Amino acid sequence: GWLIVVGSDLPDNYQRYAGGLDIGSRVTFVPPTENIFEWYAAADACILLSWYDPCSRVVLEAVRWGLPAITTVFNGAAEVLADGGIVVASPKDTNAVVAALEELADAKKRKVRADACLRIAGKLSTDRHVDELLDAYSRAVRRG
Repeated sequence: GWLIVVGSDLPDNYQRYAGGLDIGSRVTFVPPTENIFEWYAAADACILLSWYDPCSRVVLEAVRWGLPAITTVFNGAAEVLADGGIVVASPKDTNAVVAALEELADAKKRKVRADACLRIAGKLSTDRHVDELLDAYSRAVRRG
């Protein structure tokens, strides 16, 4: 397998570092892009091991496209992943991260997760989010 890191501001520096660790042929660093869908389409999983993220759009986008995600409890998006994602305690929990990667390396298990992603995709749309926010504001105004 390969690891593609999308959004790296200094891809050449990181690529050299990976080469120094003798993993440069299996890891590729890509600068920020406007065409993220191409990367989702090519991926088997999305991994975002956050220390703090109120609600990662990256994870939500990936799941909406049927792409299983691995993230941490520090990512607010973790609460909506259901069976479409794997949530680990922290980026430092290497045993849990490795176990999640091993699970998603299995094509059958990955398909089960991908199918779960597609089942919850409709709940993750921006339109639904806006509608729910407007509804909450309307209820607050009526009560106020």
